[in-house]
Amino acid sequence: MRTTSPCGLVTFLREWCRFRPRCPTITNHGLSIIALGAVERFVMHALLGFSAEYIAFLTGCPLVGNMAYEHRGKALSGVHEAINDFSPANSDAILGASLVLSWQATDW
Repeated sequence: MRTTSPCGLVTFLREWCRFRPRCPTITNHGLSIIALGAVERFVMHALLGFSAEYIAFLTGCPLVGNMAYEHRGKALSGVHEAINDFSPANSDAILGASLVLSWQATDW
């Protein structure tokens, strides 16, 4: 299975921040969330869902939109499991994934 390059995500976040200057969470903590994604699978799924959603928005491709949906589902399942085993060791990952998933919420 092919993995996503963290460098590609860093580039994406930097470009995205240029167009959303009033988003201090991404500017200050985006690289930390990416580092958590390298350790915790559910955080990486949240980031992949975020990236796929953005690509689907740019291209209008429904296949990429479905990929975003699948990654968000895996991220939510992972967050749920991590909350059941909550500890100081996984609290940053839970917060990071929750933040990234909240950026993708469309129903509020």
